Amino acid sequence: CLCAIDTQMNWDIIQTRPKLLAKLTVVGILVVNGILLHFLAFPALQRKSATPVRTALMLCGMGALSSVSWLYASFLGIAKALATHFQWLDFMFLYALLVVLAFTGAILLTGPQLMAYLRPRSKRALDKAARNKPSEDLVPRRRESDGLIAPKRTGGALAG
Repeated sequence: CLCAIDTQMNWDIIQTRPKLLAKLTVVGILVVNGILLHFLAFPALQRKSATPVRTALMLCGMGALSSVSWLYASFLGIAKALATHFQWLDFMFLYALLVVLAFTGAILLTGPQLMAYLRPRSKRALDKAARNKPSEDLVPRRRESDGLIAPKRTGGALAG
């Protein structure tokens, strides 16, 4: 609202203010990223993925873009000293550099955990987990002298 009052929504005035133009660009990117988060990222977190690497990269990218965009928009609000030295392209180059750094950090720090979380459990992995799980047949039986009656075995399963 203040931008509209200050510039009278005149495109010629907005173009003469590179910091304002950069902030409007970043806010536009935030809006698009927010829509993509709701339609792509959040549903991807609710199900296992057939392509966990690709999904993890998408999630890391959207998270990095969101974090950097919010912080950079705030930075642009207080970066009065840079407004006289930077053009729109300079602001956007710095923004792109920060996004790349954040994306790299997100991949290194959270990528492996995300891929493990998103990886579907194969039948072989489920079978292996079942083999490693202690069987009820291996549970020690109590003797009658312990005050409990030993369970009867019928067909490999415990019966009470």
